Amino acid sequence: MSSNKWRDVDRAAVRRMRTWMGETSPKTKMADLAELLGWSYAKTVNVMNMRNAPLTMGEYVRVCNFFKKDAATELLSLAEQDCPQGEQGELKAFRDLDNEVNSAVRRCLSTLQREMIPPPVT
Repeated sequence: MSSNKWRDVDRAAVRRMRTWMGETSPKTKMADLAELLGWSYAKTVNVMNMRNAPLTMGEYVRVCNFFKKDAATELLSLAEQDCPQGEQGELKAFRDLDNEVNSAVRRCLSTLQREMIPPPVT
């Protein structure tokens, strides 16, 4: 999501951000978002109005974290709901990444459980 060309998925990400900003109490202001991302207010206004360069994936993840949203779930949901046929390769990449992360987490949890469970007393 780093080129000057706005794709459907980039626009959908900004629409979600606008929704999240309105759901907070008090409402999140663009100045708050600018501070979070380390941007100028002008750049934030441009992104929120879908001008110039769209958000990068890393920036979107930081926004997700700020609004207490699971970034992996949000990215996959964006790709599934808002990804036109021409961008299906990106959707597959998101799914593959999600599967890899889930597998790694399961392996770590399995290892931790084995190490934390004491052997049976005989």
